Amino acid sequence: MSLSLSLSIHMCMYICRYIDGWIDRQIGDRERSVSEKLVREKRKLRENERGVLS
Repeated sequence: MSLSLSLSIHMCMYICRYIDGWIDRQIGDRERSVSEKLVREKRKLRENERGVLS
């Protein structure tokens, strides 16, 4: 009884860790894409300012 209980607990912990890692990756990808968009927008603004100044 105790062996199957400990095995199920270990499996549950493993699955939880896997899901946590997957969620972290999803959040990381989203943050990366958002920061890349911001960098692109800043670049566009700078280029527009240069065009207006010259």
